[in-house]
Amino acid sequence: MKNFLLITLLFVALVSASGCLSTTGHVSERALLEDEMLESLINESLSGDNETEIIEELSREIESMPILNETEPHEIADLPEEPEPKDPCADISCPKIERKCPDGYRAKCQTACMQETGTCSFCTPDCSEHKACDESWSCTGWSECAESEQTRTCTDANSCGTYENKPSETRICEEPENTEPSLQVSLTTDNSTIVRGNPVTIITAVTDGSGPVEEAEVFVLLTYASGTTKENTSLTDEKGVFVWVKRIGGNAITGTFTVNSTAMKEGYVSGESYTTFEVIPAS
Repeated sequence: MKNFLLITLLFVALVSASGCLSTTGHVSERALLEDEMLESLINESLSGDNETEIIEELSREIESMPILNETEPHEIADLPEEPEPKDPCADISCPKIERKCPDGYRAKCQTACMQETGTCSFCTPDCSEHKACDESWSCTGWSECAESEQTRTCTDANSCGTYENKPSETRICEEPENTEPSLQVSLTTDNSTIVRGNPVTIITAVTDGSGPVEEAEVFVLLTYASGTTKENTSLTDEKGVFVWVKRIGGNAITGTFTVNSTAMKEGYVSGESYTTFEVIPAS
Protein backbone atom coordinates (compact mmCIF):
# COMPACT_ATOMS: atom_id res chain seq x y z
CA MET A 1 0.00 0.00 0.00
CA LYS A 2 2.85 2.35 0.83
CA ASN A 3 4.42 1.77 -2.57
CA PHE A 4 1.13 2.49 -4.25
CA LEU A 5 0.73 5.83 -2.42
CA LEU A 6 4.24 6.90 -3.41
CA ILE A 7 3.62 6.07 -7.02
CA THR A 8 0.36 8.06 -6.97
CA LEU A 9 2.04 11.19 -5.52
CA LEU A 10 4.82 10.98 -8.10
CA PHE A 11 2.24 10.70 -10.88
CA VAL A 12 0.40 13.80 -9.67
CA ALA A 13 3.67 15.74 -9.58
CA LEU A 14 4.56 14.53 -13.06
CA VAL A 15 1.23 15.66 -14.50
CA SER A 16 1.41 19.06 -12.81
CA ALA A 17 4.94 19.76 -14.11
CA SER A 18 4.59 18.75 -17.71
CA GLY A 19 0.83 18.47 -18.49
CA CYS A 20 -0.86 15.64 -20.29
CA LEU A 21 -2.70 17.77 -22.83
CA SER A 22 -1.53 20.62 -25.01
CA THR A 23 -3.20 24.00 -24.93
CA THR A 24 -5.03 23.16 -28.13
CA GLY A 25 -6.66 20.04 -26.70
CA HIS A 26 -4.39 17.47 -28.56
CA VAL A 27 -2.51 14.63 -26.78
CA SER A 28 1.29 15.30 -26.81
CA GLU A 29 4.13 12.82 -27.34
CA ARG A 30 5.46 13.48 -23.83
CA ALA A 31 2.11 12.65 -22.28
CA LEU A 32 2.04 9.34 -24.13
CA LEU A 33 5.55 8.50 -22.95
CA GLU A 34 4.67 9.36 -19.36
CA ASP A 35 1.62 7.11 -19.49
CA GLU A 36 3.77 4.15 -20.61
CA MET A 37 6.40 4.79 -17.88
CA LEU A 38 3.75 5.16 -15.20
CA GLU A 39 2.14 1.88 -16.13
CA SER A 40 5.54 0.09 -15.88
CA LEU A 41 6.35 1.64 -12.52
CA ILE A 42 2.97 0.74 -11.07
CA ASN A 43 3.41 -2.87 -12.10
CA GLU A 44 6.85 -3.03 -10.48
CA SER A 45 5.64 -1.30 -7.33
CA LEU A 46 3.22 -4.07 -6.64
CA SER A 47 6.17 -6.27 -5.54
CA GLY A 48 6.99 -3.92 -2.62
CA ASP A 49 10.72 -4.84 -2.60
CA ASN A 50 12.31 -2.06 -4.54
CA GLU A 51 10.70 1.19 -3.33
CA THR A 52 13.95 3.22 -3.20
CA GLU A 53 15.04 2.09 -6.63
CA ILE A 54 11.68 2.97 -8.12
CA ILE A 55 11.74 6.54 -6.76
CA GLU A 56 15.31 7.18 -7.87
CA GLU A 57 14.67 5.78 -11.32
CA LEU A 58 11.50 7.82 -11.67
CA SER A 59 13.35 11.03 -10.77
CA ARG A 60 16.12 10.34 -13.27
CA GLU A 61 13.64 9.65 -16.03
CA ILE A 62 11.73 12.86 -15.39
CA GLU A 63 14.92 14.98 -15.46
CA SER A 64 16.12 13.38 -18.68
CA MET A 65 12.87 14.01 -20.58
CA PRO A 66 13.10 16.74 -23.20
CA ILE A 67 10.71 19.68 -22.79
CA LEU A 68 8.39 19.80 -25.79
CA ASN A 69 6.57 22.83 -27.11
CA GLU A 70 3.08 21.92 -26.04
CA THR A 71 1.51 25.02 -27.59
CA GLU A 72 1.81 23.68 -31.13
CA PRO A 73 -0.51 20.79 -31.93
CA HIS A 74 0.30 18.05 -34.38
CA GLU A 75 -0.78 18.88 -37.87
CA ILE A 76 -4.08 17.35 -38.85
CA ALA A 77 -5.12 17.08 -42.48
CA ASP A 78 -7.90 19.54 -43.40
CA LEU A 79 -11.25 17.91 -43.94
CA PRO A 80 -12.99 18.68 -47.26
CA GLU A 81 -15.56 21.47 -46.97
CA GLU A 82 -19.13 20.39 -47.18
CA PRO A 83 -21.03 21.97 -50.10
CA GLU A 84 -23.53 24.66 -49.16
CA PRO A 85 -27.08 23.32 -49.16
CA LYS A 86 -29.22 24.37 -52.14
CA ASP A 87 -32.02 26.84 -51.45
CA PRO A 88 -35.24 24.79 -51.91
CA CYS A 89 -37.12 27.95 -52.91
CA ALA A 90 -34.62 29.17 -55.50
CA ASP A 91 -36.71 28.00 -58.47
CA ILE A 92 -40.16 28.33 -56.90
CA SER A 93 -42.56 31.08 -58.02
CA CYS A 94 -45.61 31.31 -55.78
CA PRO A 95 -48.91 32.72 -57.13
CA LYS A 96 -51.36 35.33 -55.88
CA ILE A 97 -54.77 34.16 -54.65
CA GLU A 98 -57.83 36.24 -55.55
CA ARG A 99 -61.44 36.16 -54.39
CA LYS A 100 -64.54 38.26 -54.99
CA CYS A 101 -65.84 39.96 -51.85
CA PRO A 102 -69.58 40.35 -51.13
CA ASP A 103 -69.52 43.99 -52.26
CA GLY A 104 -67.90 43.08 -55.58
CA TYR A 105 -64.34 44.05 -54.63
CA ARG A 106 -61.65 41.54 -55.68
CA ALA A 107 -59.28 40.96 -52.76
CA LYS A 108 -55.81 39.46 -53.30
CA CYS A 109 -53.00 37.97 -51.22
CA GLN A 110 -49.51 36.69 -52.08
CA THR A 111 -48.40 33.15 -51.18
CA ALA A 112 -44.77 32.48 -50.21
CA CYS A 113 -42.31 29.58 -50.55
CA MET A 114 -41.63 27.65 -47.31
CA GLN A 115 -37.95 26.77 -46.77
CA GLU A 116 -38.80 23.60 -44.87
CA THR A 117 -40.72 21.96 -47.74
CA GLY A 118 -39.89 23.99 -50.85
CA THR A 119 -43.63 24.42 -51.51
CA CYS A 120 -45.91 27.45 -51.58
CA SER A 121 -47.91 28.44 -48.54
CA PHE A 122 -51.65 29.18 -48.57
CA CYS A 123 -53.25 32.56 -47.86
CA THR A 124 -56.80 33.86 -47.67
CA PRO A 125 -57.63 37.26 -49.26
CA ASP A 126 -59.08 39.68 -46.70
CA CYS A 127 -62.67 40.78 -47.33
CA SER A 128 -63.24 42.19 -43.84
CA GLU A 129 -63.50 45.75 -45.21
CA HIS A 130 -65.67 44.72 -48.17
CA LYS A 131 -68.83 43.28 -46.72
CA ALA A 132 -72.18 43.07 -48.52
CA CYS A 133 -73.88 46.42 -49.18
CA ASP A 134 -77.63 47.03 -49.52
CA GLU A 135 -78.40 49.27 -52.46
CA SER A 136 -80.75 52.19 -51.76
CA TRP A 137 -81.78 53.93 -54.98
CA SER A 138 -83.70 57.18 -55.41
CA CYS A 139 -84.52 58.80 -58.75
CA THR A 140 -85.44 62.23 -60.08
CA GLY A 141 -88.64 62.81 -62.01
CA TRP A 142 -88.92 61.93 -65.69
CA SER A 143 -87.85 64.54 -68.22
CA GLU A 144 -90.04 65.90 -70.98
CA CYS A 145 -90.70 63.48 -73.80
CA ALA A 146 -88.13 64.16 -76.53
CA GLU A 147 -87.73 62.03 -79.62
CA SER A 148 -90.04 59.44 -78.03
CA GLU A 149 -87.81 59.03 -74.95
CA GLN A 150 -87.80 60.24 -71.35
CA THR A 151 -84.81 60.18 -68.99
CA ARG A 152 -84.13 60.49 -65.25
CA THR A 153 -81.13 60.17 -62.88
CA CYS A 154 -80.97 57.52 -60.13
CA THR A 155 -78.52 57.61 -57.16
CA ASP A 156 -77.54 54.92 -54.62
CA ALA A 157 -77.61 56.51 -51.14
CA ASN A 158 -75.24 53.79 -49.80
CA SER A 159 -72.76 54.10 -52.70
CA CYS A 160 -72.40 50.31 -52.87
CA GLY A 161 -70.81 50.35 -56.29
CA THR A 162 -73.16 47.59 -57.50
CA TYR A 163 -76.11 48.04 -59.84
CA GLU A 164 -78.19 44.88 -59.51
CA ASN A 165 -81.24 46.76 -58.20
CA LYS A 166 -80.75 50.04 -60.07
CA PRO A 167 -84.01 51.32 -61.63
CA SER A 168 -84.16 52.13 -65.32
CA GLU A 169 -83.13 55.67 -66.23
CA THR A 170 -84.79 55.77 -69.68
CA ARG A 171 -88.21 54.86 -71.03
CA ILE A 172 -90.10 55.17 -74.29
CA CYS A 173 -92.83 57.76 -74.42
CA GLU A 174 -95.33 59.21 -76.83
CA GLU A 175 -95.01 62.89 -77.53
CA PRO A 176 -98.28 64.65 -76.75
CA GLU A 177 -100.14 66.06 -79.68
CA ASN A 178 -99.81 69.81 -80.07
CA THR A 179 -103.18 71.34 -79.23
CA GLU A 180 -102.19 74.80 -80.43
CA PRO A 181 -103.85 75.93 -83.70
CA SER A 182 -101.64 76.05 -86.75
CA LEU A 183 -101.11 79.07 -88.96
CA GLN A 184 -102.01 78.53 -92.59
CA VAL A 185 -100.09 80.65 -95.10
CA SER A 186 -101.25 81.49 -98.60
CA LEU A 187 -98.62 83.06 -100.89
CA THR A 188 -99.36 84.59 -104.29
CA THR A 189 -98.04 87.16 -106.79
CA ASP A 190 -100.06 89.56 -108.90
CA ASN A 191 -98.69 87.94 -112.05
CA SER A 192 -96.86 84.72 -112.82
CA THR A 193 -94.70 86.53 -115.42
CA ILE A 194 -92.91 89.78 -114.73
CA VAL A 195 -91.04 91.91 -117.27
CA ARG A 196 -87.78 92.98 -115.76
CA GLY A 197 -87.76 96.61 -114.76
CA ASN A 198 -91.32 96.29 -113.43
CA PRO A 199 -92.58 95.62 -109.90
CA VAL A 200 -93.99 92.36 -108.58
CA THR A 201 -96.62 92.30 -105.83
CA ILE A 202 -96.14 89.48 -103.29
CA ILE A 203 -99.17 88.78 -101.12
CA THR A 204 -99.03 86.71 -97.89
CA ALA A 205 -102.38 85.87 -96.26
CA VAL A 206 -102.42 84.17 -92.82
CA THR A 207 -105.36 82.29 -91.30
CA ASP A 208 -105.88 79.73 -88.51
CA GLY A 209 -108.43 77.65 -90.39
CA SER A 210 -111.37 79.60 -89.01
CA GLY A 211 -110.49 83.16 -90.00
CA PRO A 212 -107.69 85.66 -90.65
CA VAL A 213 -104.91 86.08 -88.03
CA GLU A 214 -104.04 89.66 -87.25
CA GLU A 215 -100.52 90.73 -86.18
CA ALA A 216 -98.86 87.52 -87.23
CA GLU A 217 -95.16 88.09 -87.98
CA VAL A 218 -94.39 87.37 -91.62
CA PHE A 219 -90.90 86.83 -93.05
CA VAL A 220 -90.58 86.88 -96.87
CA LEU A 221 -87.46 85.75 -98.76
CA LEU A 222 -87.14 86.49 -102.50
CA THR A 223 -84.47 84.57 -104.40
CA TYR A 224 -83.47 85.85 -107.85
CA ALA A 225 -82.61 83.63 -110.77
CA SER A 226 -78.98 84.69 -110.27
CA GLY A 227 -79.03 83.48 -106.60
CA THR A 228 -79.22 86.95 -105.11
CA THR A 229 -81.67 87.20 -102.21
CA LYS A 230 -83.85 89.99 -100.86
CA GLU A 231 -85.97 89.83 -97.71
CA ASN A 232 -88.69 91.73 -95.91
CA THR A 233 -90.65 91.24 -92.69
CA SER A 234 -93.81 92.80 -91.21
CA LEU A 235 -97.02 92.08 -89.32
CA THR A 236 -100.30 91.12 -90.94
CA ASP A 237 -103.11 93.67 -90.90
CA GLU A 238 -106.60 93.16 -89.53
CA LYS A 239 -107.36 91.03 -92.59
CA GLY A 240 -104.36 88.80 -91.87
CA VAL A 241 -102.55 90.06 -94.99
CA PHE A 242 -99.04 91.35 -95.64
CA VAL A 243 -98.30 92.88 -99.06
CA TRP A 244 -94.79 93.49 -100.40
CA VAL A 245 -94.29 95.32 -103.69
CA LYS A 246 -90.81 94.72 -105.05
CA ARG A 247 -89.41 96.21 -108.30
CA ILE A 248 -87.30 93.82 -110.38
CA GLY A 249 -84.27 95.65 -111.75
CA GLY A 250 -83.89 96.20 -115.48
CA ASN A 251 -80.52 94.38 -115.53
CA ALA A 252 -81.73 91.38 -113.51
CA ILE A 253 -81.00 88.00 -114.98
CA THR A 254 -84.14 86.52 -116.41
CA GLY A 255 -85.45 83.18 -115.26
CA THR A 256 -87.35 81.68 -112.33
CA PHE A 257 -87.63 83.67 -109.12
CA THR A 258 -88.64 81.93 -105.87
CA VAL A 259 -90.58 83.38 -102.92
CA ASN A 260 -90.70 81.79 -99.40
CA SER A 261 -93.00 83.18 -96.71
CA THR A 262 -93.13 82.10 -93.03
CA ALA A 263 -95.75 83.25 -90.48
CA MET A 264 -95.36 83.01 -86.67
CA LYS A 265 -97.44 84.05 -83.66
CA GLU A 266 -97.44 83.10 -79.97
CA GLY A 267 -100.01 80.42 -79.20
CA TYR A 268 -99.92 79.12 -82.76
CA VAL A 269 -97.90 76.57 -84.65
CA SER A 270 -95.95 78.42 -87.34
CA GLY A 271 -96.81 77.99 -91.00
CA GLU A 272 -95.02 78.58 -94.29
CA SER A 273 -95.51 78.56 -98.05
CA TYR A 274 -93.62 79.25 -101.26
CA THR A 275 -94.32 80.18 -104.90
CA THR A 276 -92.43 81.07 -108.07
CA PHE A 277 -92.75 83.48 -110.99
CA GLU A 278 -90.84 84.07 -114.20
CA VAL A 279 -88.91 87.21 -115.10
CA ILE A 280 -88.53 87.93 -118.79
CA PRO A 281 -86.65 90.63 -120.70
CA ALA A 282 -88.45 93.68 -122.02
CA SER A 283 -89.54 93.39 -125.67
